[in-house]
Amino acid sequence: MVADTSLGVHVFISDQQTLFIHKTGFNRIDSLPVGGVEQSSFAMTKSGELIAIAIDLSEISNIVVTVVDVSTILTNENQAVSVPLAMFPVSNDEVLFFEYYDSTQQLLSDPVLSRNNIGQLIRARNGGSAIIVDMINLPSDSVFRACVRTKVISSFSYLSTTSSPALTNTLTVSTGSSDSTVSLNLLSASGSWTASDVGRTVHVPGWNSYLVLSVESTQSATAIPVMFHSDSSFTTHTAGDWLMFDFSASSSPDETWVIVENECVTSLEDVVSSGGHRRDDDVDDDQVRTEPSRRLYHLDLGDSIALSVKASADENSHSVMRDFVTGSLAVVFGNPRLLDIHSQQNTQTSPVSYQLSVSLSNRLSYQGETSVLFSLPRASMLCRQTSISFTIQTSCPPSKHLIYITDVHISKNTWLHGHPVDQMGRPLLFDLPPNYRPPSVQGVSVPLTPNIYNVHPDLPRLNDFYDVSKMSGELKQCVGARTRAECSCTDDMLISASVQYTDCRRRVRRLLHPGVLELHINIHREGRDDVKIAASKWVTIDELNDRRDYFIDSKAWQSESILAARQYIDTALPFLTANKVTLTVMGSG
Repeated sequence: MVADTSLGVHVFISDQQTLFIHKTGFNRIDSLPVGGVEQSSFAMTKSGELIAIAIDLSEISNIVVTVVDVSTILTNENQAVSVPLAMFPVSNDEVLFFEYYDSTQQLLSDPVLSRNNIGQLIRARNGGSAIIVDMINLPSDSVFRACVRTKVISSFSYLSTTSSPALTNTLTVSTGSSDSTVSLNLLSASGSWTASDVGRTVHVPGWNSYLVLSVESTQSATAIPVMFHSDSSFTTHTAGDWLMFDFSASSSPDETWVIVENECVTSLEDVVSSGGHRRDDDVDDDQVRTEPSRRLYHLDLGDSIALSVKASADENSHSVMRDFVTGSLAVVFGNPRLLDIHSQQNTQTSPVSYQLSVSLSNRLSYQGETSVLFSLPRASMLCRQTSISFTIQTSCPPSKHLIYITDVHISKNTWLHGHPVDQMGRPLLFDLPPNYRPPSVQGVSVPLTPNIYNVHPDLPRLNDFYDVSKMSGELKQCVGARTRAECSCTDDMLISASVQYTDCRRRVRRLLHPGVLELHINIHREGRDDVKIAASKWVTIDELNDRRDYFIDSKAWQSESILAARQYIDTALPFLTANKVTLTVMGSG
């Protein structure tokens, strides 16, 4: 199998070396008659083209790459079959087609008409077409193999008296030679049955249809009633009161009817991306451009999102085809237990478009990932895009973290290049020496922390005297680097408080002993405004380098909910009120 996941296209190769195409959200597949399959391998290009790769046997080193024009193949492929169809017009807009088989002859492996044809067209050679919209279940004792319901796109033409001279005569319907057949008799010799009438449908408007099975004589034919047996054993219909349609068994190039792929009249649009809801800023913009049918969102606790997709049709398309396709817009959830689905609404926003909207929120205590698939299952295989997939992760977004704000504001540029001072002219920032490691509880000169700051790989490690110090300390950003420049530290990494960027951190705040910091904690998320953490929330504080020479002045939460939360959170640290925390540092270094 080869696939283009961005457009939801899948191509399968069977063990009989036949190609089949499928689209995400569809309940059917189409065959692709491509020659030379057994000598080729297939792949999808980034633009969604199917290519065949083969080796030229005359010159082994020559690889031949051919673009498979899927649209042209599907457009030109007419499925002509050697079975007759009986038709029954329910109304001017709806027609039933019944597939017949002769039980005395060899039974075909599968019916020609199936759910795989829903969305395709039945087209008659002498005019008319209808889109297949549904399958009709038949009783087990029916003489017909399958039945489809169709909506008329263009009216089917009935035969003229030239094509069937019998139409000039008065028709009588009487009991046939078996329980399932009737006899169609002509009252006069003015017109007669011919061999070409076999397989055609005789239709009496407002009454019944009959599939002609055989011509017994010029005046008599045997047929099967399509819908029901007449309660009376004898009915008469004068010339002009009955019609004949030709959906007899066909074979190329003289097809009387064919099944063809419907033209593409629809398109899908992600309404969210056009401004309905701000896109999650953790999504890579390049991914959005190259994979238009995939979207990634993170939903944290308390987060919700509204997803909307609009299906629009060509204004010049037939209304029947337009409504049938756009009205099939549907949504499927891969793992619905992860989400609370608050609403799901499918509305017709204009005569040519439908919009499907869902409102989702993170379900408490569940973490994972699910897909949300919007699709047009009745769209044509010729459409480039028939589905839009969203990926929802119920977890903390990667860019979401806590930040603290002190009473002294220092800008990013000042952190990097400035030399700020306090009111007494004393420096507010301190430049760390190369390969600095904080002291431990065992002494100032006995660092044990795994974190190393202001790493210079070409210089010796600071205070690396004891074995316990030599065995600790790990490089992160500078792994494999030979010089400071090869660490590739960005400006953000140089001032980041994150543990993963300690290799890059060069400057820190300078405090007078004892150092006092009043911390105001905010929630930061890239691309969004910082949010001040509510007083009702709680936080934990831990020293990343395992130092103990500090204390915290803040109210600790003690409640039943806190005790209940501890069974889910693996920490012995106290839960502190989040709106204000005072940190007093007693040590040095």
